[in-house]
Amino acid sequence: MRIALIGCQNHWTTYARVLQDLPEARVVAVAPGHPAEKLDTFAKAPGVTAETRRFDDPRRMLDEVKPDLANVSTALVNLGRWNLECARRGIPFATEKPMAFNLDELAELWEACGGRGSREAPSPLTPLPPGERGTGDSVLLVYPIQGMLG
Repeated sequence: MRIALIGCQNHWTTYARVLQDLPEARVVAVAPGHPAEKLDTFAKAPGVTAETRRFDDPRRMLDEVKPDLANVSTALVNLGRWNLECARRGIPFATEKPMAFNLDELAELWEACGGRGSREAPSPLTPLPPGERGTGDSVLLVYPIQGMLG
């Protein structure tokens, strides 16, 4: 599993548990999600190595790397923007709450997901309680990321 990180704020290192539990998981790329974030902050992040690609622009990172999962954890005002960019590209994402900053962003996110909800992992990346599978038409990529639940 190839993981890309967008942003380095709030609960941004919650993805580390995936690295512990899935030996094949690795952080392949990082990018700041807000102007106040700096690439240097990622240097000591779990799973970030010298081989991890660094980008100034998350869009370019998503387009070039095409990760299996994006961990989006940045300034709340930018969460919706980067979640939407992932959804438009069909890239599952783990994110902070709220998923969108306002109702317009939420509507755009819904549309980008084809009106079916999103492929997203609950934040922090922890298992759902037994038998809990989300609600409505949401599609959740649930840790330990073994399959899709509806």
